[in-house]
Amino acid sequence: MVAKFQVLQEAKMTGKSIFKRWPELVTILVIVSLVFVFFLPIFIHIHSIRRGGDWLQHYSFYASARRIILDYHQIPFRTPYFEGGYPMLAHPQDPSLDPIFLFPLIFGEVVGMKVIMLFYSLIGSLGMYYLTRWVLRFTRTGALLATLVFAFGNWLLSRMMDGNFDEGYFFTFPLILAFFLKSEKDKRYLIYSAFPLALTIFAAKYVFPIISLYLGLFALLKSFTLKGRSLRTNFVLPKNLVIVIVLAVMLASVKVMPMVKLLSSVSIKPDDIWAHDRQYDWQSLQASVAKNQIRLESSYVGVLALALCGVAFVLYFKELKRFIILLGIFTLLAMGSNAPINLYDIIRKLPIFDTMHAPAKYFNFFIMFSICLGAGKSLQLLEGWKGTIWARITGLGIILLGVGPLFIGNLRVQKSVFTDEMPPIRKEESFFQVELEGAFWPRPDNADQYFNVLRNVGTIDSYFLLNISRSSVPKYIVSKDNQQVPNPHYRGEVFFLDDVNQAELVYFSPNKILVKATVYRPGLLLINQNYDKNWRTNVGHLEPYKLKEGLRENKLNKGLLAVRIANKGDFLVQLSYSVPAFYIGLVISCATFVVLVVLLIRNRKPAARPGECTNI
Repeated sequence: MVAKFQVLQEAKMTGKSIFKRWPELVTILVIVSLVFVFFLPIFIHIHSIRRGGDWLQHYSFYASARRIILDYHQIPFRTPYFEGGYPMLAHPQDPSLDPIFLFPLIFGEVVGMKVIMLFYSLIGSLGMYYLTRWVLRFTRTGALLATLVFAFGNWLLSRMMDGNFDEGYFFTFPLILAFFLKSEKDKRYLIYSAFPLALTIFAAKYVFPIISLYLGLFALLKSFTLKGRSLRTNFVLPKNLVIVIVLAVMLASVKVMPMVKLLSSVSIKPDDIWAHDRQYDWQSLQASVAKNQIRLESSYVGVLALALCGVAFVLYFKELKRFIILLGIFTLLAMGSNAPINLYDIIRKLPIFDTMHAPAKYFNFFIMFSICLGAGKSLQLLEGWKGTIWARITGLGIILLGVGPLFIGNLRVQKSVFTDEMPPIRKEESFFQVELEGAFWPRPDNADQYFNVLRNVGTIDSYFLLNISRSSVPKYIVSKDNQQVPNPHYRGEVFFLDDVNQAELVYFSPNKILVKATVYRPGLLLINQNYDKNWRTNVGHLEPYKLKEGLRENKLNKGLLAVRIANKGDFLVQLSYSVPAFYIGLVISCATFVVLVVLLIRNRKPAARPGECTNI
């Protein structure tokens, strides 16, 4: 009887628990449903593309990696499609090692990149609701308002319009911050924080260092508490941040190690003018938060949300003081040299930040984020009406007024993002490379690096960050009217300097090349790809060779891949390419992942209830 009574009591408590949680589940369902509706327009014409902004560049990166994996069954260590042969795996913007590359790999780059945008929005929305509702203890209506203006504001949509879609990884920040705050009392959340933070490393750009900067400043502010006349210190969060960053880097070592090796060999520091491109002044700062503009500098989430944020910052200053201080700091950073205190030039003295430009577009995420937090917190004013129907009606009314125009207006904008059709693509049977005649924009299709990847054609003068070498000779020069004009200096993808010797290309792929060589006189076998010390050969030895005929004058001519063959005879020359740093990083990443998962399994605890939230 006692056992039966206990079972009945447990069943009763479980029923009550489910009943209490159903409003939260309904709220989450509403958020997810609205996000799907918001992104529906870009999936209606699912195979349409966008030519504007940087979209074609990003399409090309995904298409190249996908082609190398699916067509050649190789790890995309390098690509022959850009710059005359590029160590693409080490490039910061290479997507092939990013876990979400699975979407383009399965669905293709056009559809897959749309799915990635949906993923950004979902993880950002759910993370924002989790942060505000379970960690910062906002009311349900307040958390919902903060989440919806965050999801449907102009920030992410502006990245979609301009092609800076990889900056969407900033949307992982609310989840990272929520886990990080909870790590103060529960060390398991150190691991939970490290996983999404590691994802931002795969995105490259400045997502990881800027998020780390915000977390670091927040942790420092949290370390000092004024109690009466005494100042108390607690450095738990700064210590936790060090652990989280180390774990994130170890998880992403498979990306970090090749990338660091590449970055250490090139200089990408911008000049002073470029470094201060796109920075706010007081007028543009005001416009960015108060005017509905689809621009990279926009932090607009609605005028009502902005007004509510102002109210919350005044009435709840004590609770929000750290977020308010950080809003001030990141606003000054976004203003660059126009700020009363030029913090931007101070942090530009630090590694990674010394390569930055356009401060407004990188730091304005936290302006937008702070406004969303303030707007949500303001609805705590309705707590005095708790339990009354008028409090619920007022809260929902504010949400409708604040989110409705934002949602409907930007839903229309979504319909205009992907409106271009894919041009006819004819795949070339054998690989060759082209170069554009002159410099003009937009580039004709036969000189565009994305369409050329689909055609199995390399683009020597790619639109690219971190140029290393451009030593290859194009087979065709593409004119302004999209005509491919034969290059008289082109001698093939493989050839000997000495014409008495003969070379025949047997097999060509990104990481493996086979050449049938007949050598009558010792000499150099040239492959029309940039030299890279990670190449290996089974015959002779490798060296770079600077070919001058048919190349434009440029400082990037570091030499073609050349095999010096000292003996006469017939040879099957095999060249293979590999990146040792990748395998070292892979071992570290896998080992770290396994250890962290085991630690989580061994230290499982019951999930915290909404009332058991971290106090900030």
